[in-house]
Amino acid sequence: MSEEAPPMWKLRMKSVIDQWFLPIVVICLLLVAAGGFLVYTGVADPGESEEQEVVASAQYDSSFDYSVVVDEDVEIEGETVFRAGERQPSGQSFYLRDVGTTVEGSLDINTDANEFENFSLAQDPEVVVSLEGTSDGQQIWDVKSEIEDHTTEVGDDEASIEFEFDVTDIEDRISDAEGAVGGAVDVEAEVLVSTTVAGSLDGEERFVEETGSIDVDIGTTTFELDADHEVSPEPGVTANPGQIQIVELTTTTESPSYIQGMLGVLLIVGGLGGIGIAGISFRTMDLPPSKEEQSWLEYQSDRDEFDEWITQIELSETDREHPTAEAETLADLVDFAIDTNNSVMYDPADETYSVVHDETRYVFTPPEPPEDPALFGQFAVSAPGSENGDSESEEEVESKSSEDPGS
Repeated sequence: MSEEAPPMWKLRMKSVIDQWFLPIVVICLLLVAAGGFLVYTGVADPGESEEQEVVASAQYDSSFDYSVVVDEDVEIEGETVFRAGERQPSGQSFYLRDVGTTVEGSLDINTDANEFENFSLAQDPEVVVSLEGTSDGQQIWDVKSEIEDHTTEVGDDEASIEFEFDVTDIEDRISDAEGAVGGAVDVEAEVLVSTTVAGSLDGEERFVEETGSIDVDIGTTTFELDADHEVSPEPGVTANPGQIQIVELTTTTESPSYIQGMLGVLLIVGGLGGIGIAGISFRTMDLPPSKEEQSWLEYQSDRDEFDEWITQIELSETDREHPTAEAETLADLVDFAIDTNNSVMYDPADETYSVVHDETRYVFTPPEPPEDPALFGQFAVSAPGSENGDSESEEEVESKSSEDPGS
């Protein structure tokens, strides 16, 4: 092995570039695409944003509530626990039927006449009992009947719809409905109170739908009430607690982001630079690595990995006279030495690796070092005095000196 071995970093770089050439190009293309996107969205077309702008607003508040009236005094061991006429507030988990079954409630609306002008109810309030028949989760019918016991009061800036119903009456309606179909359908009851509020806001007439509902679930000794309240203004009007507003969407163009644009330019430059370097490497490095270069890389890798198993010893004449067997790689020879409990001997005289076992010498001869590879064309770093170097040889200098008349 008389030739000087090339620097390993060159061979390793050539191998890495050969293995990762396509992924590197793909990554660089992605960087260019990402940079273009950042430049376009940050500077060329930053886009638009929509914001809500309140054009007009007015005081507006509404509430829906109920209570259960105690029918008569209820005493337990001489102490009155429920008094006649007393009201049990909404929100209880259940109510006792023996205590009271009369439910009183109201839907109240309050505004400011100076802000929400010409206040009125656009339609007569509707107070009904809705009986919905279902079977296996599927609706069979939905029948509504009016609750006659309700009153409506409307002022310049307020309205109140008061109603009253008896849970026992609703139970009778449910029984009649179930009896009409032989009890094959489940019947659910709900009390609905609804109206439409009208008024002028920002010079135009506006409408708000108000709906209050109470689900009625009646048991043998108790009943449950579950109330809900919905405020549904017309499109373009929003209802917040205590206020209604006219909202318009305004579109504004976003300001250019030059920092984002600069970042995009850096990604584009970096991506294109990476593609250029990869292209130059592909054209000047003579890819893929030759068999000689691959063999040399494999040998050097094995040498580094199994260095602790190798001892530098000059073989005796007796060992040299043994029959020989060739190992394909240094790794194979080391594996054989481990299996046979021997050591690997490196003889610097003939630059071979040997394992002597059972009167046989097992030998690995390293491959010849490849030529010093050129990296990036004219930017290659060559060994001094090599034929690929940029410096002139001594023979060329002497020849030019002899041709110089002034020498």
